[in-house]
Parts: sequence; C-alpha cells; structure tokens
Amino acid sequence: MAAQSEIKVFDTTAELEKGLEDLLRVTANEAITKRGKYFLGVSGASMVKQLTSAIPKVYSTGEEAWDKWHIFFCDERVVAVDDKESTFGAYKETLLKEVPALEAQFVGIDSEKTAEENAKLYHNQLVKYFGNAIWPTFDLLLLGMGPDGHTCSLFPEHALLKEAKAWVAAITDSPKPPPTRITLTLPVLNHAHNVAFVLAGAGKADVLQDILEKGNSGNFPAGMVHPELKGGKLFWLLDKEAASKLTTGKTSSRSELSGIWLIVQERPCCNRASHGNSNFFGRFFLPACLSAMKVGIELGRMAFYMAFPVGLFYVFHQPQWFEASTVELRRKLYPIESEQNLKAYRTFVEELDTDQRKQEALKQSTPL
Repeated sequence: MAAQSEIKVFDTTAELEKGLEDLLRVTANEAITKRGKYFLGVSGASMVKQLTSAIPKVYSTGEEAWDKWHIFFCDERVVAVDDKESTFGAYKETLLKEVPALEAQFVGIDSEKTAEENAKLYHNQLVKYFGNAIWPTFDLLLLGMGPDGHTCSLFPEHALLKEAKAWVAAITDSPKPPPTRITLTLPVLNHAHNVAFVLAGAGKADVLQDILEKGNSGNFPAGMVHPELKGGKLFWLLDKEAASKLTTGKTSSRSELSGIWLIVQERPCCNRASHGNSNFFGRFFLPACLSAMKVGIELGRMAFYMAFPVGLFYVFHQPQWFEASTVELRRKLYPIESEQNLKAYRTFVEELDTDQRKQEALKQSTPL
C-alpha cells in the first residue's frame, strides 16, 4: 500500500460504524471550515445501514450543519425511487427518517430518463457544484466492493474501466441486475480528497487479500482506486471477517485527517504475545525518536537563521577588525626601514576614519 493509505480493522460492526462516524465528522468539519461546503459521495447495499447508524451521530444536538452537506451517488440504478433496487429509495426508508433535513441535500437522478440521459444530467448537476474543473474533487467518497472486486458500477474487464474523459458514465449491460445504471468513473474516484472502502463480511476476504497483499490489484476495479497518487488519501475500513485473510495487522492507528484516534482492533491473524515488544517499538519508541529528531533539526535551523544575520551585522558594524588586519598586512608588505616607506605608511594611516585608531597606528609605526 502507498504511504497515504490506511487499513483499519474493527472487531465488531458497531466499532466499524463508529470508525465511519469519526471519518465523516473529521472530513465534514475540515471541508466546511475551508470552503463552507461538504461534498460526500455514497454507495448503496450494506452501506445504507452503516450510514444510517453513523451519520445521525456526527453532530451533537443543536450543532447540526446539514445544510452544508451535498450528497451524491457514486452509482445509481436507473429505476423508480420506490423500486427495491433504488439506492435513493433505500436511504429514504432509513437514513432520511432519522435525519429528514438531509433529503434536500441529496442529488438524485430522473428515473423517467434513460441511462445515457441521466449520465448527462448528473454531469450537469456536478458542474453546478464543482464548476468547470477538469475533474470534480469530492471531500469523501464512500465505496463498497463486491465479491468480484467491482466498486460503484465498474465491473471487472468492462469497457468503462478505460473511460478517461467523462465524469459520469452510463452502463446498460451491468453483470449485476438491474442492468441499467449510471456511475462515477475511475478518474473521478482517483481525484477525490478522501476515499474510504467500508467492507464487512467474510465474502470480501479473498479479494481483499488479492488486492492488498498479493499484488493483483490491477485485476479488480476496487484495486484501481488510488487517490493517494493524486495527493488524496485512501482508507480501508474493515471488520475482522473481511480482514481475516490478511497477514499484516495493526492494533491501533491515528487518523491522518485530524487529532482523533480511530481504534483498530488486532486482526485474528496476529499474536499479541509475540508482537508486544515490536508494537511498543513501532507505536511509541520509534515515533518519539523521530519527533525528537524533527525538533532538533528545526531548532538548529532556527538558530542558524537567527545567528547568521546577527553575525553579518556585527562584522559590518565593527570595521576596526578589517582596519587592524589591514594595518598589520601593510606593515608586513612595507617594512618601515626608510624615510620613504615611513612617509608612505603615514599616508596610508591618514585614511583611517577615527582619530583614536589613527593615533594607535601611528604609535605602532614609530621605528625602534
């Protein structure tokens, strides 16, 4: 995994949802503080239940800022809202009953139009929020992943994986029903500020192992999502069943997005007794040493920046240093052995700019 990716493993579903809640809170506060708006992309299926649990807890009562949120679909099925396959319909029956104020913040499709028409319509909707940028930059995209490694409505070996210009694409031959959908394209996913895969269940374990540890990420659409290569961050929020076949584990990790701590349960494959010392070294001792080194470097740099101008000031405001050394050099070059040399030396001394230094030089020039 790249340096800006994080794998977070949670022991229970409740803890996974709490981790999702924390990530939403951090990214929302950051975006609203910077731009006054929060652009969130959501997926369907099991994520509907996870977000129904997490989103209502993001704000304390009386501190809600739902009007700053703008929620888009990472993909959507072109079906009526009351169809059981509709992602928006699923949120209406769950999340929006918990937070009714969010319904106006969803940007949906027109189920009466075709997939191609909806792709254009959704593109135009995105332009209203993101302007004429080359690519829209979401604050957070929340993605799922199927057992075949698909994400959004981007399926293995499908032609849409090669789409390099469109923000939103239509698909009419989805391998998974219903066949007619729209989806954000890979470049849009890869230009987001933050992307999080939120995965639960043993059915994801094999593909996760292929993507994260076996170097087969290019075989799966989910493995092609790399916002960290564009300066963004990639998170994998997993329950212990989804992570059961991963061989490397963590016990905790601090979020790179803020000062909060997201607790990550130890993976079943890790032995706490055998890794206790290395965990202490990696979690406390090594970071402390690195922090001390950084502080030392910064202090040294500050000392240099402060001392250098002071040194220059002192040198250029103490000309006697140069004058004294010049007098000594002149004495060596022109030994006072004759009246002519003495006269030349006295003329040189006359050029000094203070009476005190002139008298001192004249005294030094008196022949023995």
